[in-house]
Amino acid sequence: MPDRLGSRMPLALVEKHLWVQGGAFRRDWQFKSEGVKWRYFFILNKAPRQDDVLLVVTATTQIEKTVQRFGPALVVVNPDEYGSLERPSAINCAMPYEKGKEELVEAIRQGQIFVMSPLPDSVLQRVLKAVETATTISPKQKALILGDIDSPS
Repeated sequence: MPDRLGSRMPLALVEKHLWVQGGAFRRDWQFKSEGVKWRYFFILNKAPRQDDVLLVVTATTQIEKTVQRFGPALVVVNPDEYGSLERPSAINCAMPYEKGKEELVEAIRQGQIFVMSPLPDSVLQRVLKAVETATTISPKQKALILGDIDSPS
């Protein structure tokens, strides 16, 4: 991989801020039920530098609507907790999306991704707790996020 991705993103910056658990980025994205929107994404993998497939979750400002649907799998975050958010938002931990790391690298090269500061540890710990209790996440996905959950602590 080159030292820089696209014309603006030094690889060292991507490795430091994005390829970490809680790494964050924004990009235009369209879900089936909505139009294209500038969305927040957060990387859940415990070891994203090593993993080829990344599990990411999104944040929404439609908190009340989302709480009704996903309840305890949501983590509500305010801008005073995480300064990259513009408004109070809910991170939906119930439905991680699988993204190939190369897909994200290519989007960075093309200037389609804006890398943000990683989630602060206090917020990341709440996200991981929501993942741990979510019944919609497969054991394989939980292992990528939480580590070997069958090992004794």
